[in-house]
Amino acid sequence: WAYVAVENDLNIYEEFGTTTECLESRNITGECTAVMKALEWLSTTGKRAQLIHDYAGLSAWLTGEWGANSLIAKKYYRNCHKHIHLIDFVNIKGHQGNEWNEYVDKRAKEALIIFKGTTYT
Repeated sequence: WAYVAVENDLNIYEEFGTTTECLESRNITGECTAVMKALEWLSTTGKRAQLIHDYAGLSAWLTGEWGANSLIAKKYYRNCHKHIHLIDFVNIKGHQGNEWNEYVDKRAKEALIIFKGTTYT
């Protein structure tokens, strides 16, 4: 998982890591963990933000468009719903050249190498 906070097209904060939770959902777990971590950070800043994502479930679970049925979706909803007032969702297509989306994908892949064999949740 990885996220980056961008202001005026500058990286102002980022985090990345791995997790061993909800591995049956693989990539979705990484997407959800990134948003949970990003919202934890955002809640400390007093700011609102656009949450730009390439997996529709990230917004659909929180808006109620989709039911949160899997373990990771339930955890995501529990952790993020209280912060929904801080974000506006922007769903984009992945792997289409969006600079920051490509950047977080790269950082998430780097996390697999850097944190290999460790648990980071």
